[in-house]
Amino acid sequence: MTVVIAGAGPTGLTLAIELARRGIPVRVLDRARALFPGSRGKGLQPRTLEVFDDLGVIGAVLAAGETFPPMRLYRGAEVVWTKPIYELLGLPEVAATPAVPYPFTWLIPQWRTDQILAARFAELGGTIEFDTEVTGFAQNDEGVTVQTGRGPIRAAYLVGADGGRSTVRKVSGVDFLGGALTEERIIVGDVRVTGLDGRCCHLLTRDGDQAKRFSLWNLPGSEHFQLVVTMAPGEQPPALTLAAMQELLEQRSGRTDVVLSDLRWISEYRVNLLMAQQFRMGRVLLAGDAAHVHSPAGGQGVNTGVQDAYNLAGRRPRTRRPVARRSPAVRRLPRTALDGARIRESCSRFRHPASASESRSRIRRARRLLRLGPARRAPCGDHGSAGSDPRTAASLRSGAGGQRVMTECSPRSRPGTG
Repeated sequence: MTVVIAGAGPTGLTLAIELARRGIPVRVLDRARALFPGSRGKGLQPRTLEVFDDLGVIGAVLAAGETFPPMRLYRGAEVVWTKPIYELLGLPEVAATPAVPYPFTWLIPQWRTDQILAARFAELGGTIEFDTEVTGFAQNDEGVTVQTGRGPIRAAYLVGADGGRSTVRKVSGVDFLGGALTEERIIVGDVRVTGLDGRCCHLLTRDGDQAKRFSLWNLPGSEHFQLVVTMAPGEQPPALTLAAMQELLEQRSGRTDVVLSDLRWISEYRVNLLMAQQFRMGRVLLAGDAAHVHSPAGGQGVNTGVQDAYNLAGRRPRTRRPVARRSPAVRRLPRTALDGARIRESCSRFRHPASASESRSRIRRARRLLRLGPARRAPCGDHGSAGSDPRTAASLRSGAGGQRVMTECSPRSRPGTG
């Protein structure tokens, strides 16, 4: 019987690919009318790249991205310094080895990652059913009936990969415990920019004070930049419009020669630390943001979801060999955890203790990062202010190997408006 996946983001699509290449019928439903349009989760970690190698998409991912660019700090129009991110974090240069074939963090906008995964799913015969919202479900020992806006679907399992405000989780009644890590709010969006030269993360300030910076990241394969702005506690967030972002840029940088246009997508959120108290409820499972939301330190929002899905779809015996070195031949793949009675124990037994442990560790690290002071702190998606503080470097270094860190965007998230 079919596995129904709610959500066509990186988590849902990774799971769909893994199931489809094992010959397991799968339907991917998404309430949106198209793939996510924004760059939000733009950094892929080494472990995720190994997973993508095994999925058969690493060539497309590498072709569409690049290593993280250097950080460039401005005081008005003056360039104060330009430094590689590894130098700022006090980390050594990295090189590929047989054990770690992709040792770098790879910069690629999330919308492009989604496109690549969707294309791979289509190659395997899959279709994303857009404009199809999951509204509820009912289950028994034989299966689950998924209620959607287009009518009911009978399935063997339902996987909620539908984000931090997951409908599947809410309908299940599972507690989502935790709260905000900080009162700061972060604005992220995609815009075109004129007036800046070079491929960098441009840290624009009026007087060199990084606590009041306006960051603009070059995005590979795109004419858009990702903007990142942190609003201090008590500071009134601006409207999520192009005009408001231009005004904020001028206030923070003192420059009028840097001009924004074509706001494609924008979101405002706070850093939250939340975890579902169960990942499996009979034949209903949670993955990615639907299951756990963590501090974004290390920039691993997409990475946790991808690894959740890969783990859930294909529990394999532990091995010292990297994922990228295993044969992807469909006929030789072992049975999936979503195939047969092993689902009864696999999901919660392996995933929940690990996520709980990581949550406790990440809470400690994230709080330490947020105590370092505004000039040395590294908010979501913007590591330019991390400096060379050893505690900051150690915290971000611990995330370089694909550990679990996620964010939840607030309801103020929508396509760009002018």
